[in-house]
Formats: sequence, structure tokens, C-alpha cells
Amino acid sequence: MIGKKTSVKKMFFWLTGGMILSMTAIILVSFFLTKNIAVLWVGLTLTVCAALWMLFMVQLLGMRLSNFTSELCQILDDMMNRSQEPENVSDRETIFARIHHRLVRLYNILQESNRKVEAERQELQSLVSDISHQVRTPVSNMKMIVDTLLTKSLEEQEQNEFLKSVRGQINKLDFLIQALVKTSRLETGVIQLEKEDLIQFAKGSIEGNRKLIFVPTEERVSKIYQELDRTPLKEKRNQYLNCLKMYELDSFFKDFQIAMEEKVFNYESVSPYLKVYDQEDLKNVMKILQEMKNQKEEISFRKFSEKVLGDTKKLEKYKNKIYHIIKDFYDDSIENIDDAFELFYIRKNPAYVYLKGSAILQINEQIIDLNEMNHYFVLPSSCIKDLKIKRMDARQVMTVENLTSFHDISLKDTFFVFTNGFHNHVIEAFLECVYDFLGERVSYLHFGDIDAGGFHIYESLIKKTQIPFQTYKMNVNMLKKYKAYTKPLTDNDRKRLLSFKDRHQDVIDYMLKHNVKLEQEIIGEEDERKNTYTH
Repeated sequence: MIGKKTSVKKMFFWLTGGMILSMTAIILVSFFLTKNIAVLWVGLTLTVCAALWMLFMVQLLGMRLSNFTSELCQILDDMMNRSQEPENVSDRETIFARIHHRLVRLYNILQESNRKVEAERQELQSLVSDISHQVRTPVSNMKMIVDTLLTKSLEEQEQNEFLKSVRGQINKLDFLIQALVKTSRLETGVIQLEKEDLIQFAKGSIEGNRKLIFVPTEERVSKIYQELDRTPLKEKRNQYLNCLKMYELDSFFKDFQIAMEEKVFNYESVSPYLKVYDQEDLKNVMKILQEMKNQKEEISFRKFSEKVLGDTKKLEKYKNKIYHIIKDFYDDSIENIDDAFELFYIRKNPAYVYLKGSAILQINEQIIDLNEMNHYFVLPSSCIKDLKIKRMDARQVMTVENLTSFHDISLKDTFFVFTNGFHNHVIEAFLECVYDFLGERVSYLHFGDIDAGGFHIYESLIKKTQIPFQTYKMNVNMLKKYKAYTKPLTDNDRKRLLSFKDRHQDVIDYMLKHNVKLEQEIIGEEDERKNTYTH
């Protein structure tokens, strides 16, 4: 009669009924045995009292169960609505307390699960947004490049550059797609991550506090780099150093090489000269420097680029680096990139020779009388091979470093040649023609800045032309006379001046002692008007 679906209240009613029937039966049996009416009344009174108490207990239990059920339903509703955490009851020994305790645990588990789901949703949304942005950029770039290839007529070299750019964008897309595939496989469980004991933690003291700090071992670090398919920094440095030491350079290039080796060894920046740990960049820079050192004839910027790097435009990428190398390790007076390359006969435009004086020249069948020129004559480099000197009225030939000084200077019986700073092979070829014509019956002078650059140009003139030049006004007297216009020496000036000290000891000793140098355009020419040829 009593089944699993029987309510608790009904069960208590059945229990009360059974108890009353049992007690009534016992009372009646006792009465029949004793024939005592008092036993009957006492038994009936006890039965009625027991029945009343049982009914009271049933009603009380029903109210308690009803209240608990209402509270439980409310708590479950709140949990489902995520409104609040269930309150713990004070009595922990009752069944109600145990149910409350488990509800609290269930609520916390559900909340944590919800937080993880929300975090994963936000992460997924962020990932989708990031991937969308990352994909949009290379796609836009490729569309632009393809449109350019379709709409414009480009040279083969330019087309190749655009195609290389497209390949680079495709590689980016491939990387993103591979990342998405791996992420998807991780999410679906196709790929399982395995735990590797690559790091460990140990107790250490940091600012007096006991904390857990990361303590990598050499073996673990190597393993980490291996797993990431990357080369450790120390190994990259050593590889780069070995590559740097492969090149055999001399002069100022050697100073540059030594300086770079020291910086790389100490993990210091090599900017703006090199791209750190990029061996391809190092290879190209060193190749350019080697070829510049060996360049003996004038060459255009693009032809030099083609000669050294196999591309007429590739040198543009390295010109700033080369400029900084030359300026910082060779001649800090260099003011621009073009001047730096012209020191080594590399020009963007054809070279010219500026001439001033009394002379008659012949180029093929054309006669050029410089006496008819109002000021000066410009000789293109293409004419040098066909040049013949028919007549030159001069007691001295003077090379002038600065254009302002070239314009201003005026000496009797003097033929002037403007070197435009550091002379090129065209100027050298013309001077050789002059020397072949005049020989040693005239004086050969060089007028330049009284600084390391001026002496370098002078020494180079002698070395490359084999003409016995003498310095003009590049002496101590000029430094004293124009003391107010001198400038202080740099560290590079001092280093370079020491290399010329043997031939110019007096003036260089004075420059080093008094920390001075002087530009030639400051120097006047009042003494030359006296028709003297002393220097």
C-alpha cells in the first residue's frame, strides 16, 4: 500500500492509524484479561493523547517540509538566475544543513563554469577580431600590388619586386591559417599537449622577501629554444662574430670591423651601421666596403650597385649605413651621402673638372682658349681621353679644395684646378696630362683645409698622381693669423692627424697642442698679390 510515490504526510497518517489500532487492541486485551474498567479508561486516554500528539507532529513536520521546499525552490531559482549565492545555515548536523552546504558548492561550481565559458567567449571574440585584422592587411596589400601589376607598365626588375611582396603576404596568410588549424585541433582534442619539465622553481631572496623565482638550467634553456625552433642569443652572437671576422679589411675599414666585433661581443647595439644578427645585411655591407676600397676609377652610383650587389637599385638600401660608417670611422667632415661616396669615385652624376688660368686645349679637332674665358672653364670627364694641351702659361699649378676659394683666388702665372673636396680619377687624369706637358719646370701646390681631411687629400694627390705637390698656406702661420676662426679638433681628427705627422710635423704638432683646425675659405690672399710664389 505504501509505495515510492506515497507522500511523507500520508505516510505519517498511516503510521498514526497503525499506532492507534495497535494501542486499542492492547487495551482491549488487557481489559478482557483484568475485567478492570480503570485499565480501559486509562488505555483509551493514552491512545487519544498519543493520537493528538502524532497529528500535531504530522502538521508541524508538514509545515517544516513545506517551508524547506519553498526555500529550496527559491534558492534553485536564484542559482539559475545567477542572482545570489545560497546562504549557509548555522546548524551543520541536520539534513537541511547538509543540503544547503551542497547547494553552495554546486552554486560555486556553476559560477566558475560560467566564468570560464565567458572568458573563453571573450578570448574567442578577441581572437576572431585579431585574425580578421591580420588577414585583412595582407589581402589588401595583395589587391593593391596586383592592381598595380595589371594597370601599370613596369620593368622586369620592378615586377619581380612586386611579386616578392606578394609572396611575403601569402606567407603571412599561410602562417595565420596554420595557426587557426592548430588552434582548432587543440580545441577539438585532435592534438594533445604533453607536459615537458623545461622549467623549475626554487626559493630565493628578492629584496628581502622569500619568493618563488624562475631558475632555468642550461639544458632546459637549450630545450626551450629547440622546441620553439629558435637559435639561442649566445649562439646567434657567436655565429655573427665568426661571420664578421671572415672579412679582411684595412685602413679605416679595419677600425670599423674591430668596433663592430666589440659591440656584438658585449651585446651592444650596432645601429646605424648594421642590422643586428642579420648575416645577409652584414655580407652586403662588407662587400660594399671592400669594393669601395678597391674602386680606382669613376663609376656611377647605379653601375656600382649592379657591380657589387647585382641590382642597380639595391645600394639605395645601404647608402645611409655606408654614410655613417665613412663619417664616423673615416672623415667626420663629410656633410652628405653623395660626398661620402664621391670619396671613392662613386658618383650619381658625371664628374667635371673646373679650370682657371692661361692655357690652350685641344679636344679632337676643337681648340679651346682659356684666355678667352671670363672666369673659368668646365671640362667634362668624357673629354679627358681626347684632351691635348697645346699651350699653358704658368709658373705654378695649384689644386684648390674649396669652390669659394677657387672662385676668389687670383695669382699671377698660376693655373688653378678645383678638386671639389676629394679629387676623382678625372681630376687625376687631367693633372697627369698637365705634368706630362709642363714637367718639373713649374711648381705644384695644393691649397686645402688645415685639418685632417685637407692633409689626407694632399697626401692622396701625391700618391695617385706621382706629382711632387707642396702645401700652400697649410701652415702654423695661418693658424696663428686666423686664430679667431679656428675650430676645435674631434677625437677622429686627432687620430687621423697622427698618421700624417711625419711629413707635416710642425703644423700638426701645433694643431694637436692648441686643439685647432681651419677651413681654407677663411684664409685671405693679400700676400699673393705681391707676386710671390713662396708657400
